[in-house]
Amino acid sequence: MAMSTTEIAQKLHQWLRNPINLAHVIALYWLTVFNTTLWQHLYQIGLARGVAWGSVFAFAVILWGTFRLLLALGSWPGLFKVWSSLLTLLAASVAYFMAHYHVVIDQAMIRNVFETDQREALDLLNLNMLWWALVTFVLPVWGIWRLDLSWGKRPWLSSVFGTAWGLVAMVLAIMVQFDGISSLFRNHKEIRFMATPTNVVYYTARYWQEKFRHPPVFKQVAKNVALDKRWSDEQPPLIVFIAGETARRDHFSLNGYARQTNPELTMRQNSLINFDDVWSCGTDTAHSLPCMFGFLTRDQFDVETARYQENVLDVAKRAGYRVLWRDNSTGCKHICDRVAFQNYKEFGTRDKCSATSCYDEVLLNGLSDWINQANAPTLIVLHTIGSHGPSYYRRYPPNFAKFQPECRTNQLEKCSQQAVVNAYDNTILYTDFFINKVIEWVEQNYPNRPSMVFYVSDHGESLGENGVYLHGLPYFMAPDEQKRVPMIWWLSESFQRIHGVSRQCLAQSIKRRLTHDVVSHSLLGLMSIETDVYDSDLDVTAACRIGQ
Repeated sequence: MAMSTTEIAQKLHQWLRNPINLAHVIALYWLTVFNTTLWQHLYQIGLARGVAWGSVFAFAVILWGTFRLLLALGSWPGLFKVWSSLLTLLAASVAYFMAHYHVVIDQAMIRNVFETDQREALDLLNLNMLWWALVTFVLPVWGIWRLDLSWGKRPWLSSVFGTAWGLVAMVLAIMVQFDGISSLFRNHKEIRFMATPTNVVYYTARYWQEKFRHPPVFKQVAKNVALDKRWSDEQPPLIVFIAGETARRDHFSLNGYARQTNPELTMRQNSLINFDDVWSCGTDTAHSLPCMFGFLTRDQFDVETARYQENVLDVAKRAGYRVLWRDNSTGCKHICDRVAFQNYKEFGTRDKCSATSCYDEVLLNGLSDWINQANAPTLIVLHTIGSHGPSYYRRYPPNFAKFQPECRTNQLEKCSQQAVVNAYDNTILYTDFFINKVIEWVEQNYPNRPSMVFYVSDHGESLGENGVYLHGLPYFMAPDEQKRVPMIWWLSESFQRIHGVSRQCLAQSIKRRLTHDVVSHSLLGLMSIETDVYDSDLDVTAACRIGQ
């Protein structure tokens, strides 16, 4: 006689009260619901490159076994529900961003999560995310907590059997499909960043391992630091460095973009040096910013190593420069730990700020007051919020909304790609205005000081090309849109004359392929700082100094 629906539900409920069975189901739930991005990716490469479906199935079994091992770590009375709920929360969060923005989870992305500020976090919240959390996290976890689990007389067996299930599944899959699995992992390293929640658990553990390890002794990498005496004590140099945010090279009309996104800078194009082929150190701020100001090349760079050694700001300060970091973004990532720092909350004004952010032009508010406190060589870093997404429409005043229709939500998938591009291009239009305003500010307030404005973006941005949004993909798999950045210099006539640098010579080298590696060494050259850490091969100005 067939069982009724009620009887089936009762038997299922009884079966799920066994923690081992419940863990089986949770692992299967993660495998199917939270890994859709992974399965879509494997399906696409399977069609394009002939990946054996048997290998994909074996990989799914290995992944399920891995999830069982992960759940087995917390298979104890009083802990299992908390542990499985926490892991489900992490998996649901990661799966949302992977599905909607096509990001992947590596250590750099985890670092971004932990080092983001409130403004950036609030920009990502939306109603769609809340619905996703309700359906994929709240309801399943509510079901888990309603179950009265039966642990038996030997609760430790749940952990033992869970571990055994996981290991057996993994070993069998590897034995059956060893060659196929090896080939899959060897040829498609990106899949390790997509398997959820093992990706977030593994890279979070690595992040905190680095955080809690004994900090190394701070390393002074520059020896015999000295300032060249060419500068006048009456009119010392003033260098304003604009750290751009999320600006991509190919959306600057100065670089050939069809839209006029640089009307202000185009008007003064003959006085600018616009480098045409510059590549970022990383695809996220937490990586690129310390890299460009440090003395480790992209191939050598490690975030924790860079944190505990001198950067170009430290060397400038030792050489006698007054150094200030002004921030309208997500902080200085420990670059400015030993120099003066000001946050947008200190100088922002109500007409240029909302409750959560300010327009970049506030970075000039009251800046002269700090500069005029002492007549000394000065290096100012203005860290902009630039084109940071996904809320592009919040980065510029209403009168800069030139390109329409613009995407006015942080749920980019709800806008057409053209609307996303329009909003992004409006941020570039405002960046153009801001760079020009900084140059005008220097010209008007310090006409007699040898001055320079140095602009470069930290990384680029994906705007829906191939379904990818935002930035932060691992460098080896990131598209060029996330890696090619604009770099623009303006040098006053007196700076060129006193420093002995030929603008005409620099203009001839704008087509060279450059990277963020040149930033710190070029700054040393431009500031006339002599030190053994300086590498003339990485100084763009080295070959263009008159008399050298």
